[in-house]
Amino acid sequence: MSSTGSDQELRQRSLALLVKSITDVGSTERCGEQQQQQQQQQQQQQQQQQQQPSSWDAAWNQVRAAHLAQELECAAWLWAFARGAPGTGEAQQPQQQQQKQQQQPQKKKSGGATAGPEELRAYRAKVRFLSALLRQTENSLLLQRLLAGGVRGQEILAQREEDFLIQDRREERQRHREEALQSVLLKEEPLDFFDATLVCPKCSSAGARYSILRDSWAMPRSGGCQGHMRKDTGKCILAECPACKERWQQDETI
Repeated sequence: MSSTGSDQELRQRSLALLVKSITDVGSTERCGEQQQQQQQQQQQQQQQQQQQPSSWDAAWNQVRAAHLAQELECAAWLWAFARGAPGTGEAQQPQQQQQKQQQQPQKKKSGGATAGPEELRAYRAKVRFLSALLRQTENSLLLQRLLAGGVRGQEILAQREEDFLIQDRREERQRHREEALQSVLLKEEPLDFFDATLVCPKCSSAGARYSILRDSWAMPRSGGCQGHMRKDTGKCILAECPACKERWQQDETI
């Protein structure tokens, strides 16, 4: 009973957060759009005639915001439970992680479904994302479509979070991913050794740092009691000249 109550409290807090995000952005936009109209109406109409429609609009906007927040919260709750279900398009979790989750205590919500730690964590993260999404001014058109019913909450949850970023942010993320990938693929070998007899093929400077890429001499050639001999592939190093930063590979011989 306590677990169900805690789930309900969590959902109530999430719902209040979404309502606040919607009403804050909506009120700011309405002030910006109606500012000029209100200035003109103040000169033509009396204050009593303005109070009644403005109060009605405010009440109606509150109703629309509450309805949208409830729809988004319910969609986020269902999305969190459907993440691990087969056929949802989500990546399946490793077997060890699933076994660990089964050993952890789970909460039960009304209707018999279980709310485990992973579901609750995903639900909270999605609610925070939706709240931030609705507060961003560049998403004002999306908010108006949601309030008007042109876009459903399930459609928002079905898209990737990155799809809602502006073009500059998407390009920045893509650039960071490419740079991170290049840093991994082109990661330089650490040069842990120094040999004063190495000569740079470019500037002929003596002495260079190097790392061992292959060393077949460090392992015994005998393959066991049957007398098989492993092929001798020699030793290969990667050297760098401290003077001109030239890098080269060199095969060592006995």
